[in-house]
Amino acid sequence: MTFELVNVNGDEVGYTRFSRLQWMYILDLACEYGWVPKGTAPPEKWDTNDPQRDSPLPPWEGTYFSNDRQIVTEDDALALAEALNKAIAPMPDSDKKEALMELIDLCRIGAFRIY
Repeated sequence: MTFELVNVNGDEVGYTRFSRLQWMYILDLACEYGWVPKGTAPPEKWDTNDPQRDSPLPPWEGTYFSNDRQIVTEDDALALAEALNKAIAPMPDSDKKEALMELIDLCRIGAFRIY
């Protein structure tokens, strides 16, 4: 499973993608450097009381580990960027550091969706 991250700000385009293992590592790393996850906002059409569904959807749990088009809010994205920026400071230049810098740039644009 891959996680495609796309900003929701129409003025700027931001996109990056990670494997499930990479995404889990990134979020753990960010937590080690002070990020406190606020939980994601539900996808646009996450209606727990939709009368057209055979059974209601469960309440949204704020997960970062599905790709349901949920939204990482602007505040959460900016805090994630700040923590990852601290994490990469001591890292030598590498593909991993470059990938984290791309994610930091995406987060600094603001809110983003997880596909």
